[in-house]
Amino acid sequence: MTASKARPLGRRMPGPLLVLLAVIGLAGPGSGAAAERPDLVLVTLDTLRADRIGAYGDPLARTPALDALAARGALFREATTPIPLTLPAHASILSGRYPRSHGVLDNAGFALDASVPLVAESLRDAGYATGAFVSAYVLDGSKGLARGFETYDDGFDAEAITKATRRGLAEHPGSEVVARALDWWRTRSGPRFLWVHLFEAHRPYVPGPEGGDPYRAEVARVDAAVAMLVDAIGAEPVVVVAADHGEALWDEGELEHGLLLTRSVVRVPLVIRPPGGIEGRASAPARGPHPRPAAWVPFAGIGPDGLVLDAVPDAPRAARVIETPVSLVDLVPTLLDFAGLVCVGCEGRSLRGAVEGRELEALPVFSETHYATHHFGWAPAYLVRDAAHRLLRDPAERWTGVVSDPWAQRPLEGEDDARARLADQLDRFMAREVSVPREVDAETRAGLEALGYLATFVTAGEVDPGERTPGTVGAHAPRSGASPPREPTKRARVAERMPLLHRLFLAQARMRSEPVHAKGLLDELVRDAPDLVPAWLSLAQLRANAGDADAALAALDETDRLAPDHEEAAFLRLAVLRGAGRIGAALALVGSRRGQDPDSLFWIRQEIDLHARRGDVASVARLVAEGSERAPGDPYLLRMRTLLRDAGRR
Repeated sequence: MTASKARPLGRRMPGPLLVLLAVIGLAGPGSGAAAERPDLVLVTLDTLRADRIGAYGDPLARTPALDALAARGALFREATTPIPLTLPAHASILSGRYPRSHGVLDNAGFALDASVPLVAESLRDAGYATGAFVSAYVLDGSKGLARGFETYDDGFDAEAITKATRRGLAEHPGSEVVARALDWWRTRSGPRFLWVHLFEAHRPYVPGPEGGDPYRAEVARVDAAVAMLVDAIGAEPVVVVAADHGEALWDEGELEHGLLLTRSVVRVPLVIRPPGGIEGRASAPARGPHPRPAAWVPFAGIGPDGLVLDAVPDAPRAARVIETPVSLVDLVPTLLDFAGLVCVGCEGRSLRGAVEGRELEALPVFSETHYATHHFGWAPAYLVRDAAHRLLRDPAERWTGVVSDPWAQRPLEGEDDARARLADQLDRFMAREVSVPREVDAETRAGLEALGYLATFVTAGEVDPGERTPGTVGAHAPRSGASPPREPTKRARVAERMPLLHRLFLAQARMRSEPVHAKGLLDELVRDAPDLVPAWLSLAQLRANAGDADAALAALDETDRLAPDHEEAAFLRLAVLRGAGRIGAALALVGSRRGQDPDSLFWIRQEIDLHARRGDVASVARLVAEGSERAPGDPYLLRMRTLLRDAGRR
């Protein structure tokens, strides 16, 4: 692939003539001077699922700013990340290339090579002021993304990062990042290119003051930062908002992202608002909600960490809804197109025509992940999809429909020609050589591990072939064609050589598919690292899944000793006590949490539920009245008030 270059050129010039002019140096300025080109604003939302945004159909979302952008812009219903990891995905977003071309395949052990051109370089050379403001150490300027930005604001202190033991040292709040970005914006005259990265939706999820789903609370915080930015810049800039990847939230047994290529991880929100916005209102035919397979999670409805896991409808609403599949590699050509430039060598295509209402050709898009290969020795996973079909190799092959089977659970019968075509395209995609990770220094390792990333690697051959399939990750059995699992003792010996975080992730991945093996790994882990809070939490969850409430509570006692105010531990303890019918102890826990946070609607709701289980209608009525004073429109409290009225209590 030739190097990506931008040339000021008309959008409709034929491709061969464009290349010829670029080669002989005649691709000069287009019809507009640089000062007349629009400001460009790129906002990347880390770890944000499309189906947790109101404009994509989530009835529980609190995303008014993102919804308002969609109401004046084009929403892409089927946008795909090329890789579900922050640094590699952003390398694709800023280069217009798939990871196999730009060479960055993981957050650790990779940096973007200086030979890969970036969109900021093209825009800077075309007269744009360029500024970037990032929220997390994983996108620190040393990773290679800063080229072309006159200002690259990461603000991470090397000495503090080296000593990092908590996430706050490796992350900036979105409100602070946006404030710095706006300070830069106000001191520059146009044309301007601004990139803002927001990290809030990344785990660990922090509930809102009213309690409820902690992931949705983080998404609401992201939305508030977006509102702060968009309100300040006005309606004239081109605004592109996209997530780098989604979040599994227990789909196929994965809590976060990186291991598997499930729809919830590779599908990303993408909204583009052109200058002045788009008039009108459109909605796409709703799909679902498609029930999530029951085997995916050890709980239903609300998980022990407070996540609301009910399926939501796929029902996008925007000024314009684009159904054609697109990729994040399309963003560079799109940004350059709005600037009157053309990207020669990008692997994506401009989406400007679709934003303006023209038809967009359906082309295949690709995704891959090597995270499990680098850190566990398992096989990589690859995905290709078009408008109707999805072909996944990890390493067994799954051929499924996109619309009829969004969770990819039923093999698609027939359509052999389409399958052969996509298989051939995937073969050619996979044939390109991939880069290998390098060892990382202490600063990088500390910064990444403070964010929850693995930063050490399993060497080739360290894990036996029986381990080389993500098919045994999570809650489903190995897929057809996958290597059978080896005996747990062999795997345990392999795990003993892994760093602590590897061992923890391996145990968590086995909790549903092989609980006995997972228990052995966790028992050994808490023995070797008795201060590792996530290990005690996982052990408590595993014991709770097995119905052993006393053992689960004993593990939670250790968690409380190490981290007395741990929110997830409190959620899990409440779930265990409630499941065991120990309502008195559960009420004592809720009373304690309410004492720490009296205004929390979440804990008021839990207390109402517990009193209702006891049949204590008077206490329920008292608490419903108390909660309604704080939040008169809360749906749960409104429903409880209706039930109380029906029971004759007013």
